[in-house]
Amino acid sequence: MAANQSRHEDLARAEEAYRGGDLSAADETLRRILRREPANSKANELMAYIAGNRGDLDGAFKFLTKATSVPDASPTSWYYLGSVFQRQRRFTEAAAAFRKALAIRATFFEALHDLGLACFNLGKHGEAIEAYERAAALNPDSFEVFHNRARAFQALHRHDEALADLDRAVELRPDHAATWANRGEALNDLRRYDECLAAYDKALSLDPGHADAHWNESLTRLVLGQFELGWKKYEYRWKGEHAWPRRHTAIPAWQGDIAIDGKRILVWREQGFGDTLQFCRYAPLLAARGAEVVLEVQPSLRELISSVGGCTVIAEGDKLPECDFQVPLLSLPLAFGTTLETIPSRVPYLRPSRGKIDFWARRLNRADTRPRVGIACSGHSAQKDDRQRSMALEYFTELEDLVHLYLIPPQLEGEDERFLRESGSTIEYLGRDVLDFHDSAAIVANLDMVITIDTSLAHLAGALGKPVWILLPRTPTWRWLVDRTDSPWYPTATLFRQANGGGWGDVMKQVRDALSSWGVPCC
Repeated sequence: MAANQSRHEDLARAEEAYRGGDLSAADETLRRILRREPANSKANELMAYIAGNRGDLDGAFKFLTKATSVPDASPTSWYYLGSVFQRQRRFTEAAAAFRKALAIRATFFEALHDLGLACFNLGKHGEAIEAYERAAALNPDSFEVFHNRARAFQALHRHDEALADLDRAVELRPDHAATWANRGEALNDLRRYDECLAAYDKALSLDPGHADAHWNESLTRLVLGQFELGWKKYEYRWKGEHAWPRRHTAIPAWQGDIAIDGKRILVWREQGFGDTLQFCRYAPLLAARGAEVVLEVQPSLRELISSVGGCTVIAEGDKLPECDFQVPLLSLPLAFGTTLETIPSRVPYLRPSRGKIDFWARRLNRADTRPRVGIACSGHSAQKDDRQRSMALEYFTELEDLVHLYLIPPQLEGEDERFLRESGSTIEYLGRDVLDFHDSAAIVANLDMVITIDTSLAHLAGALGKPVWILLPRTPTWRWLVDRTDSPWYPTATLFRQANGGGWGDVMKQVRDALSSWGVPCC
């Protein structure tokens, strides 16, 4: 009995010292307890708090592992263990620890909220929303719950619900710049552009240096065709929470304000294949200013983009020559002061070799006299908005009686592969024989048309001057602008857009109707 009383008194003294900020006294008392009782859960938990306060996550983890190893471990021990995992970005273990805490105390608000964060970081946005809903029921005035649940709604493209949560978060914290910036993003996704820009203005009045607000504003300005301010703010892509990584920073940057006649300038790709295909058109413009241009691209694009002219094309990883300046590819529109009227839109600006074209002409030889149409229904699954832009291959079967369809991209998603294998569709898959973009370009050169979602094939066909029909979600990326059926970037493109809530079925009906009256252009 006396031993128990002494232990409780020691724990009380240690806790009092900890709460009073005397970590050394708390540490000394707790170590004395643990020498007698190494498995004492409460003492290990308090030691973990002390280690965490000292920035020693490894020490906190060691003590929390002991604290949670006993059958009567407290929910706070499990919660703090989850918090350590969260700080180590071990989100699966964090979520499991938070669930352990909630199994003991179902109304543990902090554990519910942080479970939502862990699930969000795991990409389990539905589970994150469920956790936040339970947390909101416990604390309907928590700014963090509404702010963070909105992010999960946005990830699922549930923009109306995201906006409602952000409106509530703004009520609770009207001076929080990031919430206003997120609100602007939700309004952009809802195509409420004037309100969107007003939200970004509010965010920037609260925090003039808020990089994500500037960056997201640039995307809205660009989609509206407001290029002058849009290109300037697009430079904020190098800053903020999700900044693009810079390369070649040891070479002086060129921003369009220095004469480059007789200078060697490195232009380097920074984003995806489609971006490289779209903006490599600027390399000859630099050469026209007297520069020796070195264009660095992805290896699978090098051979094709060598046809752009006016520059030396190298692949990432190749040895660089000495250069006077460097510029990232998507900074060139700003450097050239590009407006809607001055987009360098002459096509084709890329050309596959005659040998490749002839090879694929033999490969595609068919007795079928219907028009030949290349298609793509999905992009790279790691791309942020791939779920929104991609569609099931099955939709294209509505066109099979009108045209001969060739599926071009080398990667085939699981459901689409199963569909081709089991459905009896006449869609012909070429991707297994496509080695790089030079092959893809030669295929396109032999076709009558391309019909594709917003992926690299759209830019490839446009750069080759091939008729291309591009199928767009309700809120597409900035480059396709608002409500247009044409593209100033690609004169041979026609855009088909989802109507409000129309989905892909509505788009494919538009495409079928257009195909029914479409004439194959003469070669």
